Amino acid sequence: MPEDRGPERHELPAASQSSPPPRRPSASSPTSSMFPSHAFPLANSRFDFAPRYQSPTSTHPSEGVASAPGRYQQVRDIKTPDNERSSDNWAGNWRPPEESASSSRGSAITDYAESSPRTTMLSQSRPSSSVLDGLSPPPKSPARPKPPSNLADAWPSLPTSSVHQPSDGLPALIRRMPSTSLTTRSHRATEEWVEPLEPHDRREISFEKELWLLTELSLRDSALPGSGTPVRTSAGPTLPIHAVQRSSRILDVCSRPAELLHLAALQPGARIAHLAESTEEGTQQRPLPHNVAGLSLAMAPGVSFPLGDASFDHARVTPAGVGAFSAPQLKGLLRECQRVLAVRGMLELRLVDPTPVEMGPNTARWVESELLVALESEFKCTRPAVMVPLWAREAGLELMEADGFGLHEFRVCVGEGATAAERLEVEVGQLLLRSQFPCVKSWLWEMDTCKAECLERATRFRVTTVFGLKA
Repeated sequence: MPEDRGPERHELPAASQSSPPPRRPSASSPTSSMFPSHAFPLANSRFDFAPRYQSPTSTHPSEGVASAPGRYQQVRDIKTPDNERSSDNWAGNWRPPEESASSSRGSAITDYAESSPRTTMLSQSRPSSSVLDGLSPPPKSPARPKPPSNLADAWPSLPTSSVHQPSDGLPALIRRMPSTSLTTRSHRATEEWVEPLEPHDRREISFEKELWLLTELSLRDSALPGSGTPVRTSAGPTLPIHAVQRSSRILDVCSRPAELLHLAALQPGARIAHLAESTEEGTQQRPLPHNVAGLSLAMAPGVSFPLGDASFDHARVTPAGVGAFSAPQLKGLLRECQRVLAVRGMLELRLVDPTPVEMGPNTARWVESELLVALESEFKCTRPAVMVPLWAREAGLELMEADGFGLHEFRVCVGEGATAAERLEVEVGQLLLRSQFPCVKSWLWEMDTCKAECLERATRFRVTTVFGLKA
């Protein structure tokens, strides 16, 4: 009986010493360590994949890279099934350089080279005669369209490079501010934030508080006597002040950024030219609203606006603008405003009288030693409430005068039990004082003796708005 030896076992012959080593995958092989199999979606049963370029003599990926251009040869293309035109066929959009005009075949190597850092490095190290060098670079992102310049047609002399796109968030908030309650305005303008604060956050909070104070000032303007009724002049009755302020062409002279944004937000349909003081390094580039064009104003002894005659319906000078000019320059400012205003155009100039009302001895001493000395050292006007109306008449403007017309009084400080309206009044007055007199280093409400005296006497500063009509 034959012996049961179980299943036959076949012994494999031992490898001879002369047999060549196993061939290592080349750099173009989809299963190499350089290109793993999961990186190629075509490595499945639906496609018959073959590498497009390979080196016939290379046994290592690095050798294929360093080979001469003639050692690369084309093998065959990628074959896809009938549904190769489906949306998930990512290789169907490739075109060989020599067949770009007629062929729509795909290449996995080209697409993967654009997304793989290692493949990009290899393709860059190949000689310049490689076929991959003929591939067109990826398309560049389209350039941003330039913002529209709606001021160029109306004012050809105004530069359009400073016109920026609108920012709808903050202007919309400014337009809603007058509808809020008095308590809300007082809280937002006087609230204290928890320290410490970053410098950027501190500036943003201060900027928003200033916008709330400017809203309160505009509401107080509308409550003044005669602000909503026509004003009679030698040329006949003119429009009410608020109607004049809603002009289509407005000149803004050296106002603060918050004042400019507040004006542009309340009058989005107006075209505003903003004159800013130029510095030694040049004009400060600030983000401007979409309806504002910025101009540089050189603070020379003779003030001259880079604008044409009769090109504006309304000119506005805030306390910050008054404080930016010396006494001789204020006369030139008024003459230039009269020149650029059209017939029946209006000048609106707001200023703070540096001499307070109902002041005591300590307050008078502070005015003489701090405020007036600081103004005289920079040749500023020490009596603007008296001199500006005289200079405006000399410039050819007709002033609109009436009892209480354009006049505000703001208390220096209030006590602990003050109402919301009284706290807002103090904050608005202090803002205007700091804007017109930035050269003052210490204020009387910061000194205990002056503060107690101002509380006892109800010391106030007068803010006057001069309205001049070009007849």
